[in-house]
Amino acid sequence: AVLDIELIEACAPALERGEPVRLERPIGNANRATGAMLSGEVARRYGHQGLKPDTIRIEFTGVAGQSFGAWAAHGVTLGLTGDANDYVGK
Repeated sequence: AVLDIELIEACAPALERGEPVRLERPIGNANRATGAMLSGEVARRYGHQGLKPDTIRIEFTGVAGQSFGAWAAHGVTLGLTGDANDYVGK
């Protein structure tokens, strides 16, 4: 399963009402472009302006796959304790 699908569900308060969400999740290198689908959902609902800074903050632990945090929308902050493959935050 794609990690972002679970993240979108867990971030419903932020996506629907702009309420702050704080999450902690494990991550593995099979999770590629983590945050991209979530950011796409933010952009679909709020446009380029996105959400207020740090409305969504997710702290990951483990090894992030390729393109971790790529194309993050305004208001989405992703942290990583561990290692990451190439193209982090591109």
